[in-house]
Amino acid sequence: MNFLSRFYQTAIDLGSSQLSCWLGQENESKVLTVLGAGHIASRGLWGGQLTDVRALEESLVRILYDTEQQSKIHIRHATLVLNGSFFIFERCVLKTPLRQGVVTEGDIQAMTSQLHHPQYHCTQIIPLEFKVDQQENIRDPRGIVGKQLTGQFHGIWMHKGRYDTIVSCLKRCQVQVQNVLFSGCASALSCLSADERELGTLLIDLGASTTSASIFLNGLFMDQMTVPMGGHLITQDIAKAFETSLLHAERLKILHGAALVTQSDHHETIPVPLLNQWDTDSSNPVPRSALIRLIQNRSEEMLTLLKKQMDACPYSGSVQRIVLTGGGAQLPGLRELVQRMLNRSVRLARPMAPENAPRYTSDLSGVIGGMIYHGLPKDPLLLSPKKDFDFFSWLRKKM
Repeated sequence: MNFLSRFYQTAIDLGSSQLSCWLGQENESKVLTVLGAGHIASRGLWGGQLTDVRALEESLVRILYDTEQQSKIHIRHATLVLNGSFFIFERCVLKTPLRQGVVTEGDIQAMTSQLHHPQYHCTQIIPLEFKVDQQENIRDPRGIVGKQLTGQFHGIWMHKGRYDTIVSCLKRCQVQVQNVLFSGCASALSCLSADERELGTLLIDLGASTTSASIFLNGLFMDQMTVPMGGHLITQDIAKAFETSLLHAERLKILHGAALVTQSDHHETIPVPLLNQWDTDSSNPVPRSALIRLIQNRSEEMLTLLKKQMDACPYSGSVQRIVLTGGGAQLPGLRELVQRMLNRSVRLARPMAPENAPRYTSDLSGVIGGMIYHGLPKDPLLLSPKKDFDFFSWLRKKM
């Protein structure tokens, strides 16, 4: 085993339905190659809540072991990717006087070090705009002469108890958490082009427990919305309506499900195994249209709730394109349904394909983005002298 794993790019994505760990390395041509990948059904967390730390730790040990066995690399450092339910998003305006009469990195550090909270840990802070005296719309204020520096930031916070629990859990697995990354930012790294982030894009992540939407504009992460409903709720609807098991309901959704009913669906029937019955002869035939109508009704409800939050967001009017990612994005007809309800152009995300990747479907956009971010050089503009905070900006040259 090679213990110099800090030279490799490792990401661990803790989702409600799946835990993933990918380890890769970039060559001189900046081509990212996957050296090892581990996947397992999620246990111990759901919808931003830790439900069983022991089960979570056992799952982490499994995916870390699988990844290390494939790569022959001992994982010591990793970027952790978590969905939006784990975080609180907050805008803030900070000010600091310029003692030397010119903006230095020390002034920026003095300004950002003002961020503290007794119960929340600041995992990320994204600079939106700087102002020096009357000079506005500054992206990098270093070297500008003035008397006072003002900065507008987007802070992403996580409850300290939850943060410390996850970090301690990984520490017991001999892994140090180098960064904690919001899944919306991670997915954007792997799914959105620089032009899409600049011109304005709504990235919708359809997960198992939540449906979240992140707005990117002018190359920046601007806002986030979350609906506490996801693909697992649709599976439960199918299981209850057709009196079948959750396992069969999930299989029906994947094999026969869609988000829009077509004319041919009324003439097609599908066998639905009865609850606790594994004999296919005892299955109950139902029209495929009934299954799809169930999925469509729940999908429309989730999108309606999401649209209400979008209407209250000041940036949604500047966004005219939508990208769908997450496991639920693979549902046939969903792109057309989203386009009809949100009245914007929609495309399905296709994450970048690292060399030697086992697969790169949209449900893996978070772990791929985390692996990319792990390899990005940190911007000295946002380095903080306090170890409690990890400040970063992903709008810079490498984006």
